[in-house]
Amino acid sequence: MDIEHFKKSIKLALKETFSTIKYGDNYRTPERYIVIPKKRTPFIGTLPKNISMQSASSYQLFPKLSREVLVELFFEIGVGYVPEICLYQLQDKRPIEVFQNFVLSFGVTVEDRLNQIETIDANLLNRVILTLKSMDEQRSVRLFDSRPIYKLLAQHQFDKADKMIDRLKK
Repeated sequence: MDIEHFKKSIKLALKETFSTIKYGDNYRTPERYIVIPKKRTPFIGTLPKNISMQSASSYQLFPKLSREVLVELFFEIGVGYVPEICLYQLQDKRPIEVFQNFVLSFGVTVEDRLNQIETIDANLLNRVILTLKSMDEQRSVRLFDSRPIYKLLAQHQFDKADKMIDRLKK
């Protein structure tokens, strides 16, 4: 590993450690996943930087619409489910904000994040979401802190996340 790559790795680790975007929680019963009924080719590309958002009061008045917006956003990039954590976050964030935070946290390869490239890969997102779905099935049976699994998935360490989930099943 060259020194430049090492510096980028350290920078990414620090950024993820002190990031304001937090996933996972302490012992909360998960919501149901929303199946996206339509099929679309998975998206690989970048998201627009400046998307105008309405005030918090306006989106909180229409929770059903916020959910529908979230479904459409995930549909547009070819994702099979709306992640449960995104539904939960609609309580205090706008749909576009929830979508962008999740997609950038889990749908960009670690290498691209190291190079500060925000290329979204919906195939990665689908894999992350299926793992989260498996995790949340366990959380429905027995509550536990999901933060360590989210952290592994943000780093795309699927094998480690799967092993942790398997241990929870026992």
